[in-house]
Amino acid sequence: MEQKEKLRAEIRAEVVWFGSNAMGTSGERFLSGRPGLNVITGRLRSSIGYEVEDTKTGFTMSLGTSVPYAPVHEYGDRRGYIRPRPFLRPAVEAEYPRFLKEIDNVLSRFAEGGLGQ
Repeated sequence: MEQKEKLRAEIRAEVVWFGSNAMGTSGERFLSGRPGLNVITGRLRSSIGYEVEDTKTGFTMSLGTSVPYAPVHEYGDRRGYIRPRPFLRPAVEAEYPRFLKEIDNVLSRFAEGGLGQ
């Protein structure tokens, strides 16, 4: 495997790790009662998923849910009756510094002579 392919594979693995951790953090920290939403059925928490898409220039990680009431919890309602109680964005923000550190580690190893054989 070429160094470029190894680098791409390592970065993709970190993006997958980031998605998985953000998904877990969302459920554990922001959908488990105070602070955050109280859980009644667990439907919203169990519906959270992530997807990593390969593009020509890198990767895109999407975190979300298809539960219809999720946007009201994340953003509040338009009239202001229901305040925002975000559970996706704070999870991404919480995991992002670790993700950047891991990407930096991958790039440093690559710059220092490759990623191994």
